[in-house]
Order: sequence, then structure tokens, then C-alpha cells
Amino acid sequence: MASINKKKYFSISEVSEVLDVPPHTLRFWEKEFPQLNPRVSDGGTRRYTQDDIDTIKLIVFLTRERHFTIEGARQHLAAGNRGREEARMKVIEKLKEVRAELMAIRLELNALEAFNEEIIVDE
Repeated sequence: MASINKKKYFSISEVSEVLDVPPHTLRFWEKEFPQLNPRVSDGGTRRYTQDDIDTIKLIVFLTRERHFTIEGARQHLAAGNRGREEARMKVIEKLKEVRAELMAIRLELNALEAFNEEIIVDE
């Protein structure tokens, strides 16, 4: 995600790939969420800003993680809950990172334990 923060505008294909959201879903969400308003060139090319990307991340969080419907997510954002949801999203992302680290440590410990058991059996 670091490379996406260096540019001012992003194409729909870039946003789609980085956030794992199909382009047709992004176009649909533009109609459903007034907060999502990418610039459109005269040729019809969408250009997303970092704010648009942050809004999409929040919509993804609400629909995938919190299991909101589109209507529920739209109402929730319209009610002024963006800041609270962004904070919640960041905490959950951090917890997922910690969980992944702990699982990696557990795998290493299991491998070490298996190795030690082999040494004891072989002796």
C-alpha cells in the first residue's frame, strides 16, 4: 500500500487491485455513497484521490468486516460515524497483524518442539 500513497490520483484499476474490489463494484458504490466522488475526465476516466481510497477502505470494512448492507453502511456514514469507524478499522487491522505474528511464532515453536522430540527419540 505504500506505493499508492505517493501519487495524487489513481485509476480505477489501481484502486481495484490494491483494495481487492472489482471495478464494477467501485462504479456501483459511486452511485450509492455520496462520500465517494472520484474526478472523471472529459473522456470518462475516473481518478481517485487518497480521500476516495480511504472512503472505499471504510466501505469495505463496513460491508465485509462489520457485515453492514449497502444501505446500512450508507446510513451509518451519513450519520457522522466515519471517525469512529476509521478508528475501529485501524484497531482491527492492528489486531490482525498481531494475530499473524503470534501464529508465525506458534509455528516456529511447534517446529522447534518437533525437532527436539526427534533428538530425544534418536538418542
